[in-house]
Amino acid sequence: MLTKLFSQYKKRILYGFFGGCTALVNLAAYYILSRLYGLGIMTSTLIAWWAAVIFAYIANRKLVFRSQNTNPASVLTELAFFVGCRILTVAMDLLIMFIFADQLGINDLLMKMVSNLLVMLSNSIASRLLIFKRHVHRR
Repeated sequence: MLTKLFSQYKKRILYGFFGGCTALVNLAAYYILSRLYGLGIMTSTLIAWWAAVIFAYIANRKLVFRSQNTNPASVLTELAFFVGCRILTVAMDLLIMFIFADQLGINDLLMKMVSNLLVMLSNSIASRLLIFKRHVHRR
């Protein structure tokens, strides 16, 4: 029964797992940049976002959605959609961090976790509906 459930919800389980890993990459990179290197909230947020996007693209393409695109033009289109959608969510991340952590002084690590949850939800919808589904069968 567990095997049947896993197979039925495999994509969602994998997306959730790698979404959590992506959030950890984002949070760890943010922590290192802001605490160990002393970079500001906005700079740390932006650099951590890039690290998370690179990790998420590779994990989602290969392990979650198992994209079969091999044609360079199709892969670049897929990547452009992925990064394009992520640009919208980084704007949300930056806005949340600016308003709540930078301006209102709420703990930045707490706000980074809250922001990551909202970003993960938005990215999940975009990945499922726009990015990998749309381009999965092109070669």
